[in-house]
Amino acid sequence: MFMLSSLTYRNNLLADIKTQNNTDNDKEFMQTHREQVITFHDQGNTTYDQAIPEFSDLDESYLSMTVAQDTHHDIVSFLERPVRVWSGNMTTKNTVGQVLWTASYPSVLIQNTMYNQKLQGFTGLRADLEVKVQVNAQKFQQGRLHLQYIPYADYLKNKVELINGSLAGRISSPGIDIDICGGSTPESRIAEAVFRVPYVSPHTYFNLINGDGKYGIFYLFVYSPLLTGDGGTDNCEITVWSRFVDPKVVFPTGATIGSAVPKKVAEVQIRGEAKQVAKEGVVSSTLGTVAEVLKIGQKLPVVGEYLAIPEWICDKGASIAKLFGWSKPTLAMDVKLRTNNCMSNYNGKDSSHKMALSADNEIDSPPNIAGTKVDELAISSIVTIPTYWQTFSWKSTDQTQDQILWIDKVAAARFNKIDGTTNGYATTPMGYLANVFAQWRGSINYTFKLVKTGFHSGRLRVFFVPQGVASTLKVGSAPTIEIEKNYQVVVDIAESDTFTFNVPFVATKPWLSTYGQSAFTGYIVVTVLNELRAPPVVSNKINIIVEVAGGSDFSFSMPCEPWNLTGTPTPSPPSGPGRVAEVQIAGTNVDLNDDQKRSLVDPDSISTINPVANWSPESHCIGEKIMSIRQLIKRANWIGTATMLPSSNTDQQYAVLNPFANASNQINTQVDYLSYFSNLFAFFRGGVRIKINANLLYANGNLNNSTPDGEWFTPVNSNPCLNIKMLNAITLDYINVAGNIKKLNNIVGKVGFANADVYNSSTLNAAMVNSSSTTVVNQGVEGMVEVEIPYYNSTHLTPSNVPGIDDPLVDIDHQLTSEDTYPLPILLVGSNPLPRSLKIASTREHYASVYKTEALVCNFYRAASDDYSYHYFIGVPTMITRPPVGSDYYKPTN
Repeated sequence: MFMLSSLTYRNNLLADIKTQNNTDNDKEFMQTHREQVITFHDQGNTTYDQAIPEFSDLDESYLSMTVAQDTHHDIVSFLERPVRVWSGNMTTKNTVGQVLWTASYPSVLIQNTMYNQKLQGFTGLRADLEVKVQVNAQKFQQGRLHLQYIPYADYLKNKVELINGSLAGRISSPGIDIDICGGSTPESRIAEAVFRVPYVSPHTYFNLINGDGKYGIFYLFVYSPLLTGDGGTDNCEITVWSRFVDPKVVFPTGATIGSAVPKKVAEVQIRGEAKQVAKEGVVSSTLGTVAEVLKIGQKLPVVGEYLAIPEWICDKGASIAKLFGWSKPTLAMDVKLRTNNCMSNYNGKDSSHKMALSADNEIDSPPNIAGTKVDELAISSIVTIPTYWQTFSWKSTDQTQDQILWIDKVAAARFNKIDGTTNGYATTPMGYLANVFAQWRGSINYTFKLVKTGFHSGRLRVFFVPQGVASTLKVGSAPTIEIEKNYQVVVDIAESDTFTFNVPFVATKPWLSTYGQSAFTGYIVVTVLNELRAPPVVSNKINIIVEVAGGSDFSFSMPCEPWNLTGTPTPSPPSGPGRVAEVQIAGTNVDLNDDQKRSLVDPDSISTINPVANWSPESHCIGEKIMSIRQLIKRANWIGTATMLPSSNTDQQYAVLNPFANASNQINTQVDYLSYFSNLFAFFRGGVRIKINANLLYANGNLNNSTPDGEWFTPVNSNPCLNIKMLNAITLDYINVAGNIKKLNNIVGKVGFANADVYNSSTLNAAMVNSSSTTVVNQGVEGMVEVEIPYYNSTHLTPSNVPGIDDPLVDIDHQLTSEDTYPLPILLVGSNPLPRSLKIASTREHYASVYKTEALVCNFYRAASDDYSYHYFIGVPTMITRPPVGSDYYKPTN
């Protein structure tokens, strides 16, 4: 029983009051008393009293007899209560890939009356999300749904369209799939699917007032169509629940909760590194270390497997981290003896001029910045994600002994033509990486998901034929080879809805090509062992989904230019009724969660050979080991060319670069590694390095009719001094430059400055006179120009969108909004303005003038800084074929 005397009550209040002498002469006192968010300031004393001498409440045991309360109800508990966000039906008319429900979070929850009332009066919200899908289906029905999640999708619309352009892209996103029948046996039956996503955003809190920082979008779509038997129900009911998990609400406000219109976000990429390399000149030639290698090693996938490796490859812990891309620092005071040191290498030393204020500028790599400790840029983190590959059907009429239902080449490069397009292809995470390598090796995991009921029975036989010949393996017929000679798996479908196995790497040489005749190790073949039996109450066929992924021993070598590009496919000309979906599909129990998808634990092998990490192929054949995307993005790639040719004596032109933009779209015939891998992730962070190969051409001549006659030119000067200007704030100069750019591609453009009088400093162009970061480099001394642009930003993550063809080079309109990250820096590149009309002689007999013009030609290359990383894998985009070139394109003309 709680009892409080009036004296105790008064003393407790007085203890919270700060009393101070307001003046030295007066006896006036200022009292300060804070109650929650209100602070009271009063002069003089405060008196207290209460209605009765002592307060006493009724016993809790008595109160609980009227209103029993088993838990404490507060705002957090209300926000964790599940609410129904959607109910609907899946019918037999729904096709593969058809979206049944979609919602943007957290808007769909905040619109709920209960949630909305509890959140009123707060500024920010930070919480994980949980979505639960329940299906009310009969045992005679079969089908599969998939719940897909794309983080920050409201602000990555172009990228979302590329991912959702194929079924493989959708399945590669974070998500979970649900077998509506729920399993073959009561023990394996799962009544519901629960999917949880962490809070990952450039915003530390979701802004409840203006809606900035939306989490992402969920999509519930048909993975395999609903099938039923004769007279069966043609639909099943679906209910979607959702709630916040571990919510935190912050800072009181009187503003009302609003809902902002989704805004487009800036473009770019990211980082996550550590180094142990000598830095000379900045701080007394000391040895600088940014992170402890052992701590980093714990976050890197498969590091434990690579401890026993050749000594020449790795003799200490720091070298392991280098293999994951923490390997190429900028040496601010390095003596440069050659052009573009280590331009093509992922390691070594870079000699770029820092455009930041500090010669040591570099952002850190805090743990869990994107909701996971896994190194998402490791090759093993990406290739091991199972993704939809193909679907085939098994019917009760397939009664030929050992009839082949499906075959597949065991290869790394995987591209399925998208129906209804002329150049569109769907691929898997493994195939997306194989697209930029010449060679591969390693095992491949196959997952088969059977969309069936507990009333279906039959047996399948799956076997692996190394170096098989396609002519002996025809779908619909029995194979003409001896099946028993091959490793095989027999599956009783009455006992299993899903089966997964590992196919080992079998080849007569350590590496295979990613494309061409020698790109595959053999064939996986699925045949009928015991025919499918199905009573009339269920469908007489089942769909079988196939998903593929690389094994834990998977490796690539010899990086190259992409074989195919990312982009929006061209629709095929209409030629009759088109197919709605790309293919047909199938399924099983609830899918593995995202963490399990990325696990390095392989399933049982179809043979007795289990995957083992082995560095001998790299050490004997290649001489290097590729373990991370970070290694690739350290290589500088060409991103564009700009030619600045002034049109008048007072005109000056500069090249403009958006260093963080994505070059991917359907009109580019080339794409750099930074852009290519950006397509897989929602966010990036970190600096960028730009390499410039410039030629300044002068033409001088006597072009008037005076004596002496003729024209003459000076020799070409190809070693100009370049002015590099960085604009990193929305000033008047930034706005004027951004609004007048002639876009050459998604990264490079140019801008002109009229009336640039080189004799009058008051009219020099803005790029010359403002006080932003400026570097002047003599290319005649350094050979090429190298600069590093810092990650100057208002937030720790930047959304990585794909710009549209018609989008401006610098989207100043969206950068002025509160949702967009503060504008990342842009670069202006040009030469000193030169006088172009000089009178060198003037007499009564002779009048001669020299006219001078110059053309500045710049080729630009781009690479990631050592602090650059991507974050939050969101799926594989749609691919398109590279535009062909003429057969004589590379032939010399003389």
